[in-house]
Amino acid sequence: MNRYFLLLWCLVSPLWAAGLNWDVTLFVDQASPDAIDTGVDAGTGETPFKTVSAAAQRAMAVAAEGKSVGVFVRPGTYRESIEMVGQSETDYAPITIQGVSDEVTITGAEPWNGWKIERNGAFEHAWPYGESVAPMIFVQGVRVIHMPNKKNLGPGESTLINNGKTVLMLPPKNGVVREGNVEVAERTELLRVQNLDSVTVSGLKLHGTTNGAEPASLGAVSFQQTASVQLEELSVQYNEIGLSVFHSKALTLNGVTASRNSVSGAKLYWNNTVEINGGEYSLNGVHSDGSESYGLGLRKTASVAIRRAQITENRLGLLLSYISDGAEVDAAHVFVNREVGVEAVSTKGLYMSGCIIASTGDTAMEFRGSAGEVKNTIFYSAEGKDPLLIFESMNQVSLTDNIAANFGSGMLVVASGVTETDEWGSNLFFAKKEKCFSYSDKSHDFSGWQDVTGNDLNSFFGDPLFVDPGRYEFALRNASPWFKKNSWPVR
Repeated sequence: MNRYFLLLWCLVSPLWAAGLNWDVTLFVDQASPDAIDTGVDAGTGETPFKTVSAAAQRAMAVAAEGKSVGVFVRPGTYRESIEMVGQSETDYAPITIQGVSDEVTITGAEPWNGWKIERNGAFEHAWPYGESVAPMIFVQGVRVIHMPNKKNLGPGESTLINNGKTVLMLPPKNGVVREGNVEVAERTELLRVQNLDSVTVSGLKLHGTTNGAEPASLGAVSFQQTASVQLEELSVQYNEIGLSVFHSKALTLNGVTASRNSVSGAKLYWNNTVEINGGEYSLNGVHSDGSESYGLGLRKTASVAIRRAQITENRLGLLLSYISDGAEVDAAHVFVNREVGVEAVSTKGLYMSGCIIASTGDTAMEFRGSAGEVKNTIFYSAEGKDPLLIFESMNQVSLTDNIAANFGSGMLVVASGVTETDEWGSNLFFAKKEKCFSYSDKSHDFSGWQDVTGNDLNSFFGDPLFVDPGRYEFALRNASPWFKKNSWPVR
Protein backbone atom coordinates (compact mmCIF):
# COMPACT_ATOMS: atom_id res chain seq x y z
CA MET A 1 0.00 0.00 0.00
CA ASN A 2 1.57 3.33 -1.02
CA ARG A 3 1.63 6.62 0.82
CA TYR A 4 -1.05 8.13 -1.43
CA PHE A 5 -3.53 5.46 -0.39
CA LEU A 6 -2.70 6.08 3.25
CA LEU A 7 -3.46 9.77 2.68
CA LEU A 8 -6.79 8.85 1.05
CA TRP A 9 -7.61 6.68 4.05
CA CYS A 10 -7.01 9.63 6.34
CA LEU A 11 -9.33 11.83 4.31
CA VAL A 12 -12.28 9.46 3.89
CA SER A 13 -12.39 7.99 7.38
CA PRO A 14 -14.57 10.02 9.79
CA LEU A 15 -12.89 8.34 12.72
CA TRP A 16 -9.35 9.02 11.55
CA ALA A 17 -9.09 12.33 13.41
CA ALA A 18 -10.09 10.56 16.62
CA GLY A 19 -7.56 7.91 15.67
CA LEU A 20 -4.73 10.38 16.14
CA ASN A 21 -5.07 9.45 19.79
CA TRP A 22 -4.71 5.72 19.15
CA ASP A 23 -1.52 4.09 20.23
CA VAL A 24 -1.50 1.62 17.31
CA THR A 25 -3.15 1.60 13.86
CA LEU A 26 -3.54 -1.53 11.73
CA PHE A 27 -4.60 -1.87 8.10
CA VAL A 28 -6.46 -4.57 6.15
CA ASP A 29 -6.46 -4.85 2.34
CA GLN A 30 -7.13 -8.26 0.85
CA ALA A 31 -6.51 -6.90 -2.67
CA SER A 32 -2.97 -5.78 -1.90
CA PRO A 33 -0.31 -8.05 -3.44
CA ASP A 34 1.74 -7.47 -0.28
CA ALA A 35 -1.01 -8.45 2.17
CA ILE A 36 -0.01 -10.99 4.82
CA ASP A 37 -1.61 -12.35 8.00
CA THR A 38 1.50 -13.40 9.91
CA GLY A 39 4.77 -11.82 10.90
CA VAL A 40 5.72 -8.69 12.78
CA ASP A 41 5.25 -6.52 9.68
CA ALA A 42 1.63 -7.59 9.08
CA GLY A 43 -0.85 -4.74 9.43
CA THR A 44 1.37 -1.87 8.37
CA GLY A 45 0.54 0.48 5.51
CA GLU A 46 3.04 -1.28 3.26
CA THR A 47 2.10 -4.85 4.22
CA PRO A 48 -1.54 -4.82 5.39
CA PHE A 49 -3.37 -7.78 6.82
CA LYS A 50 -5.16 -9.94 4.27
CA THR A 51 -8.09 -10.78 6.58
CA VAL A 52 -10.05 -8.85 9.15
CA SER A 53 -9.85 -11.86 11.48
CA ALA A 54 -6.07 -11.67 11.68
CA ALA A 55 -6.18 -7.93 12.28
CA ALA A 56 -8.78 -8.41 15.03
CA GLN A 57 -6.59 -10.94 16.83
CA ARG A 58 -3.59 -8.59 16.66
CA ALA A 59 -5.80 -5.74 17.91
CA MET A 60 -6.84 -7.78 20.95
CA ALA A 61 -3.23 -8.59 21.78
CA VAL A 62 -2.31 -4.91 21.54
CA ALA A 63 -5.32 -3.83 23.62
CA ALA A 64 -4.42 -6.39 26.30
CA GLU A 65 -1.13 -4.50 26.69
CA GLY A 66 -3.09 -1.34 27.47
CA LYS A 67 -2.66 0.27 24.03
CA SER A 68 -5.67 1.59 22.13
CA VAL A 69 -5.89 0.35 18.55
CA GLY A 70 -7.68 1.29 15.33
CA VAL A 71 -8.18 -1.21 12.51
CA PHE A 72 -8.88 0.23 9.03
CA VAL A 73 -10.39 -2.06 6.38
CA ARG A 74 -10.06 -1.29 2.67
CA PRO A 75 -13.06 -1.88 0.33
CA GLY A 76 -13.73 -5.45 -0.72
CA THR A 77 -15.80 -8.53 0.05
CA TYR A 78 -14.29 -10.47 2.94
CA ARG A 79 -15.56 -14.04 3.21
CA GLU A 80 -14.79 -14.83 6.83
CA SER A 81 -15.99 -14.93 10.43
CA ILE A 82 -14.36 -12.68 13.02
CA GLU A 83 -14.11 -13.76 16.65
CA MET A 84 -12.88 -11.42 19.38
CA VAL A 85 -13.29 -13.23 22.69
CA GLY A 86 -11.23 -11.80 25.51
CA GLN A 87 -10.36 -13.08 28.96
CA SER A 88 -12.77 -11.87 31.64
CA GLU A 89 -9.93 -11.09 34.08
CA THR A 90 -7.98 -8.96 31.55
CA ASP A 91 -8.38 -5.21 31.05
CA TYR A 92 -8.43 -4.17 27.38
CA ALA A 93 -7.81 -0.73 25.91
CA PRO A 94 -10.39 0.56 23.35
CA ILE A 95 -10.56 -1.15 19.95
CA THR A 96 -12.06 0.39 16.79
CA ILE A 97 -12.75 -1.43 13.51
CA GLN A 98 -13.51 1.00 10.68
CA GLY A 99 -14.43 0.44 7.04
CA VAL A 100 -12.84 3.22 5.01
CA SER A 101 -15.82 3.50 2.62
CA ASP A 102 -19.32 2.06 2.28
CA GLU A 103 -17.98 -0.79 0.14
CA VAL A 104 -16.59 -3.02 2.86
CA THR A 105 -18.62 -6.24 3.10
CA ILE A 106 -18.11 -9.18 5.42
CA THR A 107 -20.18 -12.09 4.21
CA GLY A 108 -20.95 -15.60 5.32
CA ALA A 109 -21.72 -16.68 1.77
CA GLU A 110 -19.55 -18.53 -0.72
CA PRO A 111 -19.96 -18.95 -4.50
CA TRP A 112 -21.66 -22.19 -5.48
CA ASN A 113 -21.21 -23.46 -9.01
CA GLY A 114 -22.40 -26.66 -10.65
CA TRP A 115 -26.17 -26.00 -10.58
CA LYS A 116 -28.14 -28.28 -12.88
CA ILE A 117 -31.44 -27.37 -14.49
CA GLU A 118 -34.25 -29.89 -14.01
CA ARG A 119 -37.33 -30.53 -16.10
CA ASN A 120 -39.57 -27.89 -14.49
CA GLY A 121 -37.11 -25.06 -15.09
CA ALA A 122 -35.77 -25.01 -11.51
CA PHE A 123 -32.12 -25.54 -10.65
CA GLU A 124 -30.86 -28.22 -8.29
CA HIS A 125 -27.69 -28.77 -6.31
CA ALA A 126 -26.54 -31.31 -3.72
CA TRP A 127 -27.21 -30.01 -0.19
CA PRO A 128 -24.69 -31.27 2.41
CA TYR A 129 -26.36 -29.80 5.53
CA GLY A 130 -29.59 -31.80 5.72
CA GLU A 131 -33.08 -30.57 6.57
CA SER A 132 -32.03 -28.86 9.82
CA VAL A 133 -30.28 -26.01 7.98
CA ALA A 134 -32.44 -23.79 5.78
CA PRO A 135 -30.71 -22.64 2.58
CA MET A 136 -29.84 -18.94 2.33
CA ILE A 137 -29.21 -18.50 -1.41
CA PHE A 138 -28.40 -15.35 -3.38
CA VAL A 139 -28.60 -15.00 -7.16
CA GLN A 140 -26.71 -11.93 -8.35
CA GLY A 141 -27.01 -10.53 -4.84
CA VAL A 142 -30.80 -11.08 -4.58
CA ARG A 143 -31.95 -13.38 -1.80
CA VAL A 144 -33.97 -16.48 -2.63
CA ILE A 145 -36.71 -17.20 -0.05
CA HIS A 146 -36.72 -20.71 1.41
CA MET A 147 -40.18 -22.33 1.28
CA PRO A 148 -40.21 -25.63 3.20
CA ASN A 149 -42.08 -28.50 1.53
CA LYS A 150 -43.35 -26.35 -1.33
CA LYS A 151 -43.93 -28.39 -4.48
CA ASN A 152 -44.47 -25.66 -7.08
CA LEU A 153 -41.83 -22.99 -6.63
CA GLY A 154 -42.32 -19.41 -7.72
CA PRO A 155 -39.56 -17.06 -8.88
CA GLY A 156 -37.07 -16.41 -6.11
CA GLU A 157 -37.98 -19.47 -4.02
CA SER A 158 -36.17 -22.60 -2.88
CA THR A 159 -36.99 -25.84 -1.09
CA LEU A 160 -35.28 -29.05 0.01
CA ILE A 161 -36.09 -32.42 -1.55
CA ASN A 162 -34.78 -35.99 -1.29
CA ASN A 163 -34.89 -35.88 2.53
CA GLY A 164 -32.77 -32.77 2.65
CA LYS A 165 -30.07 -34.03 0.31
CA THR A 166 -30.91 -31.73 -2.59
CA VAL A 167 -31.83 -28.06 -2.80
CA LEU A 168 -34.20 -26.96 -5.55
CA MET A 169 -34.18 -23.29 -6.53
CA LEU A 170 -35.99 -21.05 -9.00
CA PRO A 171 -34.04 -17.82 -9.50
CA PRO A 172 -35.64 -14.42 -8.96
CA LYS A 173 -37.17 -12.65 -11.93
CA ASN A 174 -34.40 -11.65 -14.36
CA GLY A 175 -31.89 -13.58 -12.26
CA VAL A 176 -29.29 -15.50 -14.25
CA VAL A 177 -27.75 -18.73 -12.94
CA ARG A 178 -24.21 -19.10 -14.22
CA GLU A 179 -20.74 -19.67 -12.81
CA GLY A 180 -20.02 -17.15 -10.04
CA ASN A 181 -23.57 -15.70 -9.94
CA VAL A 182 -24.96 -17.88 -7.13
CA GLU A 183 -23.83 -17.65 -3.51
CA VAL A 184 -24.92 -19.76 -0.54
CA ALA A 185 -24.51 -18.76 3.10
CA GLU A 186 -22.27 -21.27 4.85
CA ARG A 187 -21.18 -19.50 8.03
CA THR A 188 -23.37 -19.06 11.08
CA GLU A 189 -21.62 -15.95 12.43
CA LEU A 190 -19.86 -12.90 11.04
CA LEU A 191 -18.62 -11.05 14.14
CA ARG A 192 -18.57 -12.21 17.75
CA VAL A 193 -17.21 -9.93 20.48
CA GLN A 194 -17.07 -10.98 24.13
CA ASN A 195 -15.37 -9.94 27.37
CA LEU A 196 -13.82 -6.73 26.04
CA ASP A 197 -13.98 -3.26 27.57
CA SER A 198 -14.65 -0.81 24.71
CA VAL A 199 -15.33 -1.67 21.07
CA THR A 200 -16.40 0.60 18.20
CA VAL A 201 -17.37 -0.86 14.81
CA SER A 202 -18.16 1.43 11.91
CA GLY A 203 -18.84 1.43 8.19
CA LEU A 204 -19.25 -2.31 7.56
CA LYS A 205 -21.84 -4.39 5.72
CA LEU A 206 -22.32 -7.74 7.45
CA HIS A 207 -24.52 -9.95 5.30
CA GLY A 208 -25.46 -13.51 4.62
CA THR A 209 -25.31 -16.22 7.28
CA THR A 210 -27.22 -19.44 7.71
CA ASN A 211 -28.97 -20.68 10.82
CA GLY A 212 -27.10 -22.66 13.43
CA ALA A 213 -25.29 -20.14 15.65
CA GLU A 214 -24.71 -21.41 19.20
CA PRO A 215 -26.41 -20.43 21.37
CA ALA A 216 -29.37 -19.93 19.06
CA SER A 217 -30.23 -16.56 20.63
CA LEU A 218 -27.07 -14.93 19.24
CA GLY A 219 -27.10 -12.83 16.11
CA ALA A 220 -24.80 -13.04 13.14
CA VAL A 221 -23.21 -9.97 14.75
CA SER A 222 -23.08 -10.40 18.52
CA PHE A 223 -21.61 -8.62 21.54
CA GLN A 224 -21.61 -10.13 25.03
CA GLN A 225 -20.19 -8.85 28.31
CA THR A 226 -18.52 -5.93 26.55
CA ALA A 227 -18.73 -2.82 28.72
CA SER A 228 -18.95 -0.16 26.01
CA VAL A 229 -20.25 -0.91 22.50
CA GLN A 230 -20.59 1.76 19.81
CA LEU A 231 -21.91 0.81 16.36
CA GLU A 232 -21.83 3.39 13.57
CA GLU A 233 -23.36 3.10 10.09
CA LEU A 234 -23.49 -0.69 10.07
CA SER A 235 -25.69 -2.73 7.74
CA VAL A 236 -26.67 -6.17 9.06
CA GLN A 237 -28.87 -8.03 6.58
CA TYR A 238 -29.83 -11.50 5.32
CA ASN A 239 -29.17 -13.47 8.49
CA GLU A 240 -31.39 -15.44 10.88
CA ILE A 241 -30.92 -12.98 13.76
CA GLY A 242 -29.12 -9.86 12.63
CA LEU A 243 -27.64 -8.14 15.68
CA SER A 244 -27.57 -9.13 19.35
CA VAL A 245 -26.02 -7.19 22.22
CA PHE A 246 -26.27 -8.69 25.72
CA HIS A 247 -24.90 -7.45 29.07
CA SER A 248 -23.24 -4.19 28.06
CA LYS A 249 -22.97 -1.15 30.32
CA ALA A 250 -23.26 1.44 27.54
CA LEU A 251 -24.57 0.67 24.05
CA THR A 252 -24.88 3.24 21.25
CA LEU A 253 -26.28 2.57 17.78
CA ASN A 254 -25.94 5.40 15.26
CA GLY A 255 -27.39 4.92 11.80
CA VAL A 256 -27.52 1.12 12.03
CA THR A 257 -29.54 -0.88 9.50
CA ALA A 258 -30.81 -4.31 10.58
CA SER A 259 -33.07 -5.54 7.81
CA ARG A 260 -34.23 -8.62 5.91
CA ASN A 261 -33.23 -11.02 8.67
CA SER A 262 -35.39 -14.13 8.75
CA VAL A 263 -36.18 -14.09 12.51
CA SER A 264 -35.18 -10.80 14.18
CA GLY A 265 -33.43 -7.58 13.28
CA ALA A 266 -31.83 -6.50 16.58
CA LYS A 267 -32.07 -8.08 20.04
CA LEU A 268 -30.70 -5.83 22.78
CA TYR A 269 -31.14 -7.60 26.13
CA TRP A 270 -29.85 -7.13 29.69
CA ASN A 271 -27.96 -3.92 28.99
CA ASN A 272 -27.58 -0.90 31.26
CA THR A 273 -28.06 2.11 28.97
CA VAL A 274 -29.01 1.98 25.29
CA GLU A 275 -29.04 4.94 22.90
CA ILE A 276 -30.31 4.52 19.34
CA ASN A 277 -30.05 7.40 16.89
CA GLY A 278 -31.60 7.01 13.45
CA GLY A 279 -31.24 3.74 11.62
CA GLU A 280 -33.62 1.36 9.91
CA TYR A 281 -35.06 -1.90 11.25
CA SER A 282 -37.23 -3.36 8.51
CA LEU A 283 -38.47 -6.55 6.85
CA ASN A 284 -37.37 -8.79 9.71
CA GLY A 285 -39.21 -12.01 10.59
CA VAL A 286 -41.62 -11.58 7.68
CA HIS A 287 -41.91 -15.34 7.15
CA SER A 288 -41.40 -16.27 10.81
CA ASP A 289 -44.03 -17.36 13.31
CA GLY A 290 -41.85 -16.88 16.36
CA SER A 291 -42.78 -14.64 19.30
CA GLU A 292 -39.27 -13.08 19.21
CA SER A 293 -39.54 -11.85 15.62
CA TYR A 294 -39.10 -8.13 16.23
CA GLY A 295 -37.51 -5.48 14.09
CA LEU A 296 -36.03 -3.97 17.26
CA GLY A 297 -36.39 -5.68 20.63
CA LEU A 298 -35.17 -4.43 24.03
CA ARG A 299 -35.57 -6.46 27.23
CA LYS A 300 -34.51 -6.04 30.85
CA THR A 301 -32.57 -2.84 30.28
CA ALA A 302 -32.16 0.05 32.70
CA SER A 303 -32.72 3.00 30.35
CA VAL A 304 -33.40 3.42 26.64
CA ALA A 305 -33.42 6.38 24.25
CA ILE A 306 -34.63 5.86 20.67
CA ARG A 307 -34.61 8.84 18.32
CA ARG A 308 -35.71 9.05 14.67
CA ALA A 309 -35.57 5.30 14.04
CA GLN A 310 -37.48 3.71 11.15
CA ILE A 311 -39.14 0.42 12.20
CA THR A 312 -41.14 -0.88 9.25
CA GLU A 313 -42.66 -4.03 7.74
CA ASN A 314 -41.47 -6.50 10.38
CA ARG A 315 -43.53 -9.29 11.86
CA LEU A 316 -43.50 -7.33 15.14
CA GLY A 317 -42.14 -3.80 15.29
CA LEU A 318 -40.65 -2.43 18.53
CA LEU A 319 -40.53 -4.29 21.86
CA LEU A 320 -39.86 -2.50 25.14
CA SER A 321 -39.98 -5.10 27.90
CA TYR A 322 -39.02 -4.64 31.56
CA ILE A 323 -37.26 -1.30 31.06
CA SER A 324 -36.68 -0.18 34.63
CA ASP A 325 -35.45 3.44 34.59
CA GLY A 326 -37.08 5.06 31.60
CA ALA A 327 -37.60 4.63 27.85
CA GLU A 328 -37.64 7.67 25.59
CA VAL A 329 -38.98 7.16 22.05
CA ASP A 330 -38.82 10.33 20.00
CA ALA A 331 -39.80 10.94 16.36
CA ALA A 332 -39.82 7.23 15.48
CA HIS A 333 -41.70 5.98 12.43
CA VAL A 334 -43.24 2.55 13.01
CA PHE A 335 -45.07 1.52 9.84
CA VAL A 336 -46.87 -1.57 8.53
CA ASN A 337 -45.64 -4.19 10.96
CA ARG A 338 -47.52 -7.43 10.52
CA GLU A 339 -48.81 -7.78 14.08
CA VAL A 340 -48.03 -5.16 16.73
CA GLY A 341 -46.26 -1.88 15.98
CA VAL A 342 -45.07 -1.07 19.53
CA GLU A 343 -45.36 -3.38 22.53
CA ALA A 344 -44.51 -1.94 25.95
CA VAL A 345 -44.48 -4.55 28.72
CA SER A 346 -43.74 -3.74 32.38
CA THR A 347 -41.83 -0.64 31.34
CA LYS A 348 -41.43 2.28 33.73
CA GLY A 349 -41.05 5.88 32.66
CA LEU A 350 -41.98 5.48 29.00
CA TYR A 351 -41.98 8.84 27.22
CA MET A 352 -43.13 8.74 23.61
CA SER A 353 -43.38 11.93 21.58
CA GLY A 354 -43.58 12.96 17.94
CA CYS A 355 -43.94 9.42 16.62
CA ILE A 356 -46.07 7.99 13.82
CA ILE A 357 -47.30 4.44 14.39
CA ALA A 358 -49.27 3.23 11.40
CA SER A 359 -50.55 -0.16 10.35
CA THR A 360 -52.71 -1.61 7.62
CA GLY A 361 -54.76 -3.95 9.74
CA ASP A 362 -53.24 -4.87 13.07
CA THR A 363 -52.63 -3.26 16.45
CA ALA A 364 -50.50 -0.12 16.49
CA MET A 365 -49.60 -0.25 20.20
CA GLU A 366 -50.01 -2.55 23.18
CA PHE A 367 -49.34 -1.03 26.59
CA ARG A 368 -49.29 -3.68 29.34
CA GLY A 369 -48.29 -3.22 32.95
CA SER A 370 -46.40 -0.06 32.08
CA ALA A 371 -46.28 3.56 33.15
CA GLY A 372 -45.44 6.68 31.19
CA GLU A 373 -46.54 9.46 28.87
CA VAL A 374 -47.52 9.46 25.20
CA LYS A 375 -47.98 12.78 23.44
CA ASN A 376 -47.92 14.39 20.00
CA THR A 377 -48.08 10.98 18.35
CA ILE A 378 -50.21 9.68 15.47
CA PHE A 379 -51.76 6.20 15.63
CA TYR A 380 -53.35 5.06 12.36
CA SER A 381 -54.83 1.98 10.73
CA ALA A 382 -56.21 1.84 7.22
CA GLU A 383 -58.38 -1.24 7.59
CA GLY A 384 -57.81 -2.50 11.10
CA LYS A 385 -59.87 -5.43 12.32
CA ASP A 386 -57.90 -5.58 15.56
CA PRO A 387 -57.97 -2.82 18.19
CA LEU A 388 -55.73 0.10 17.30
CA LEU A 389 -54.62 0.71 20.92
CA ILE A 390 -54.60 -1.79 23.79
CA PHE A 391 -54.01 -0.76 27.42
CA GLU A 392 -53.97 -3.50 30.05
CA SER A 393 -52.99 -3.68 33.74
CA MET A 394 -51.56 -0.20 33.60
CA ASN A 395 -49.87 1.91 36.17
CA GLN A 396 -49.90 5.69 35.71
CA VAL A 397 -50.45 6.61 32.04
CA SER A 398 -50.78 10.00 30.40
CA LEU A 399 -52.12 10.25 26.84
CA THR A 400 -52.34 13.82 25.58
CA ASP A 401 -52.29 15.73 22.28
CA ASN A 402 -52.40 12.61 20.11
CA ILE A 403 -54.35 11.55 17.03
CA ALA A 404 -55.75 8.01 16.93
CA ALA A 405 -57.71 6.94 13.84
CA ASN A 406 -58.92 3.49 12.80
CA PHE A 407 -60.54 3.46 9.36
CA GLY A 408 -61.22 -0.28 9.54
CA SER A 409 -63.87 -2.30 11.35
CA GLY A 410 -61.95 -2.83 14.58
CA MET A 411 -62.03 -1.11 17.94
CA LEU A 412 -60.15 2.11 18.51
CA VAL A 413 -59.18 1.65 22.18
CA VAL A 414 -59.41 -1.43 24.37
CA ALA A 415 -58.54 -0.60 27.97
CA SER A 416 -58.84 -1.72 31.54
CA GLY A 417 -58.06 0.26 34.65
CA VAL A 418 -58.04 3.75 33.12
CA THR A 419 -58.93 6.33 35.76
CA GLU A 420 -59.09 10.10 36.07
CA THR A 421 -55.56 10.13 37.45
CA ASP A 422 -54.25 8.85 34.11
CA GLU A 423 -54.65 12.28 32.48
CA TRP A 424 -56.01 11.55 29.03
CA GLY A 425 -56.93 14.72 27.17
CA SER A 426 -56.63 16.97 24.12
CA ASN A 427 -56.69 13.89 21.87
CA LEU A 428 -58.39 13.60 18.49
CA PHE A 429 -60.11 10.23 18.00
CA PHE A 430 -61.80 8.71 14.96
CA ALA A 431 -63.15 5.30 13.97
CA LYS A 432 -65.67 3.89 11.51
CA LYS A 433 -67.15 1.77 14.30
CA GLU A 434 -69.60 3.72 16.49
CA LYS A 435 -68.92 1.92 19.77
CA CYS A 436 -65.19 1.86 19.24
CA PHE A 437 -64.03 2.15 22.87
CA SER A 438 -63.91 -0.88 25.15
CA TYR A 439 -63.53 -0.41 28.88
CA SER A 440 -63.49 -3.42 31.21
CA ASP A 441 -65.02 -5.61 28.46
CA LYS A 442 -67.92 -3.22 27.72
CA SER A 443 -68.19 -1.25 24.49
CA HIS A 444 -68.88 2.50 24.45
CA ASP A 445 -69.12 5.35 22.03
CA PHE A 446 -66.95 8.40 22.64
CA SER A 447 -69.30 10.08 25.13
CA GLY A 448 -69.70 6.77 26.98
CA TRP A 449 -65.92 6.47 27.16
CA GLN A 450 -65.75 9.92 28.72
CA ASP A 451 -68.43 8.98 31.24
CA VAL A 452 -66.95 5.70 32.46
CA THR A 453 -63.29 6.81 32.59
CA GLY A 454 -63.62 10.48 33.52
CA ASN A 455 -60.97 11.11 30.87
CA ASP A 456 -60.73 12.89 27.51
CA LEU A 457 -63.22 15.52 28.64
CA ASN A 458 -61.49 18.06 26.40
CA SER A 459 -60.80 15.63 23.54
CA PHE A 460 -62.70 15.42 20.24
CA PHE A 461 -64.11 12.72 17.96
CA GLY A 462 -63.86 13.38 14.21
CA ASP A 463 -62.00 12.55 10.99
CA PRO A 464 -58.50 14.07 11.28
CA LEU A 465 -58.39 14.60 7.48
CA PHE A 466 -54.91 13.35 6.68
CA VAL A 467 -53.58 14.52 3.32
CA ASP A 468 -52.59 11.09 1.94
CA PRO A 469 -52.40 8.35 4.58
CA GLY A 470 -52.27 5.67 1.86
CA ARG A 471 -48.79 6.95 1.06
CA TYR A 472 -48.00 7.44 4.75
CA GLU A 473 -48.20 11.20 4.43
CA PHE A 474 -49.83 12.29 7.68
CA ALA A 475 -49.88 16.01 7.18
CA LEU A 476 -53.34 17.42 7.96
CA ARG A 477 -55.65 19.28 5.62
CA ASN A 478 -56.51 22.84 6.49
CA ALA A 479 -60.05 21.80 7.44
CA SER A 480 -58.86 19.25 10.01
CA PRO A 481 -60.53 19.56 13.42
CA TRP A 482 -57.03 19.37 14.90
CA PHE A 483 -56.58 23.03 14.00
CA LYS A 484 -59.77 23.94 15.87
CA LYS A 485 -58.81 22.64 19.30
CA ASN A 486 -59.74 25.92 20.93
CA SER A 487 -63.35 25.34 19.92
CA TRP A 488 -63.62 21.69 20.98
CA PRO A 489 -66.43 21.23 23.52
CA VAL A 490 -65.27 20.57 27.07
CA ARG A 491 -67.35 18.40 29.37
